[in-house]
Amino acid sequence: MSRIVRFLSALVLSLAFASGASAQSAADQVALKRAAARGEQIYAYDQAAWVTTDVMLKKLPDPGKAGIRGWVILPKGEGLTAIYYGEEDGKPFAVFSGDVRGRKVVASKAFGPDDDRALSPEAIALVTAPRAIALTDQRACTRGPFNRVTLPPERPGGPTLVYLLSPQVEANIYPFGGHFLFEIGPDGKSSSVRGFTRSCLNMSAVDQGSRSVAGLFITHLLDQTPTEIHVWLSLWTGKTVYVGTTAPQRVWSVNGAKITLIKTGP
Repeated sequence: MSRIVRFLSALVLSLAFASGASAQSAADQVALKRAAARGEQIYAYDQAAWVTTDVMLKKLPDPGKAGIRGWVILPKGEGLTAIYYGEEDGKPFAVFSGDVRGRKVVASKAFGPDDDRALSPEAIALVTAPRAIALTDQRACTRGPFNRVTLPPERPGGPTLVYLLSPQVEANIYPFGGHFLFEIGPDGKSSSVRGFTRSCLNMSAVDQGSRSVAGLFITHLLDQTPTEIHVWLSLWTGKTVYVGTTAPQRVWSVNGAKITLIKTGP
């Protein structure tokens, strides 16, 4: 049975039983709220890097010559700011910054030697956190290096969240596996790592006739509710992602950051 047929069968069955969906537990509600918030944040931070890169390249066509070694994203007011940094004697300094609202760069600056190029402690923590990652069993599910999204701690003294995400390398083909979360403690050491799938699954957003599909269906065995990765994937693909979970058996609709339980039971 093709993936599209499996999806349509699951969707029809889910909608048929939508009225029988049971209430979620308090633990479910907490997990869903966190998944929605983090998934939106991953997407926003990733998009901020994309849109500011375009502006940065117009002002600094040779990033290597300008000394850029990487970038970090930080909250700023109601939006985000991307800081592209260099390093001297192991100390990072600002080379370029771009302020983002939605998906639009509203201000940008290339830093010269006479500017204050010092990074805030928060920015330095984001620069250094990924250095604690040691890849062991983590492999991308597509060709090329991981995309990385680093999120600041959710609370004072909390861990910095570093997501390694398998990149898209083919048009309309999205990796649903090969995504990992590393939590880096305030001491700069990795305290935990988790994967969001047990195997690779690269899914097409079009059918065999190159027509856009209405949604995508995946079975998820590692959690009782959808995760931030499902929210991010829905935002990234622009599709509703239907997630089947077990213990108990349920089917969820993930439409952007809106997660709805649409079926419970076998």
